[in-house]
Amino acid sequence: MRKGRLLAFAAVAVAALSCGLEEVGEGSHSNPEGIWTGPLPGPPGAEHCFLTAFEYPEGHDWKSEPDQVRCSLAVYADGVPVKRIPAGPGTEISTDPNRHRLISGHVYTDFSDGKTTVIRCDGKELLRWQGNETVTDMIVSRDSLHTLSVPIDGEGFCYRVNGRPVIQRDAGRCFGHMRCFRDTVAFCFSQPSRSASRLHEDFYVSAGGKVSKVILPHNVTDVLDMMVHEGELCIMVLEDGPQKGPQMLQGDGKWQVNHMLNTELVSCRFTDTEALCAEVVCSHPDKRMTSLLCKAEMSWTLCEVGRTISAYHVNGDGYYYVSNSTSASHNGRIFRNHMMYGIPGDYAVIGINPVAVNNGDMYIGFSSRSGGHPAIWKNGSMTSLKINGYIARVSYGKF
Repeated sequence: MRKGRLLAFAAVAVAALSCGLEEVGEGSHSNPEGIWTGPLPGPPGAEHCFLTAFEYPEGHDWKSEPDQVRCSLAVYADGVPVKRIPAGPGTEISTDPNRHRLISGHVYTDFSDGKTTVIRCDGKELLRWQGNETVTDMIVSRDSLHTLSVPIDGEGFCYRVNGRPVIQRDAGRCFGHMRCFRDTVAFCFSQPSRSASRLHEDFYVSAGGKVSKVILPHNVTDVLDMMVHEGELCIMVLEDGPQKGPQMLQGDGKWQVNHMLNTELVSCRFTDTEALCAEVVCSHPDKRMTSLLCKAEMSWTLCEVGRTISAYHVNGDGYYYVSNSTSASHNGRIFRNHMMYGIPGDYAVIGINPVAVNNGDMYIGFSSRSGGHPAIWKNGSMTSLKINGYIARVSYGKF
């Protein structure tokens, strides 16, 4: 790791929590909860391209009424169904794609009914606590479940380990990007403070449940984003000085984040990817939007003018992204590390970043804009899923 300001980590004692196969009723059968599970394809220990899809009854218009009927939250491995979990009304499984995650082949869901928040793994209840919250970040580390959640009606956030509150604030910003490095979970947040009748914003990093205040350079005028990447504090800032546009502070280093000249900066945030990277969105004088991805040390890739990135993956080898078609045209683009493809037919990515990369192979979960069958794209080839619904998430790894 390059030299820089390293975070001091501390271990946290937590209760064990697991989502093993025996707990979720593995085997090709149904159970009282209506959860169907089946065997993984291939030999034990093999890696797979996992995806989640919402499957609706035939004939139901999921595009206009995605939450009006019961459906299935399905998990596929290499195109083979391995799990189907009832979702929708009466199930405590949300049809909002933001409210589930794929972690090592398991699907973790969060749900709230206005009074209580429930966490489930593969359909089975793990945790339940009082409060109407949405989980924004989730990590499984050493059989412990770490969550960041925000009130649905209110401000602040709560960091929990196995459902137990560890850090809670009633105001301020939680930047998300919760990461685990050497078994230590870290994230960043801010709190409002007042001195001499003036309102300030103070910034903090939490590592292993211990909170430390962050001292910013005196010329910083705005903090756009913060995260901990591989144990190192990284901050996206605007500064008062000759340099225009956002700066990335990484430990003791500083990098200019590329942005388009003669445009207005709309947003600049760190991506939740393997490599340290920022996603920048700019607005042209004619109101057209353009986005780009910029890794540390000045590597970057840019969409065509007037196009924005719809889903992406960034690693040490390069950039992989999808730019959906504009309006009713079929002009979508796929960028696979310097190779450009057109998005076939009426497909688009409509889930939560349904892109995965393994050894240069790019997997994309495409859904039909007209309501047809979704499909998996791999390096230019399409494989259709014969379901009525859409693909929500894609990841690559072991079960």
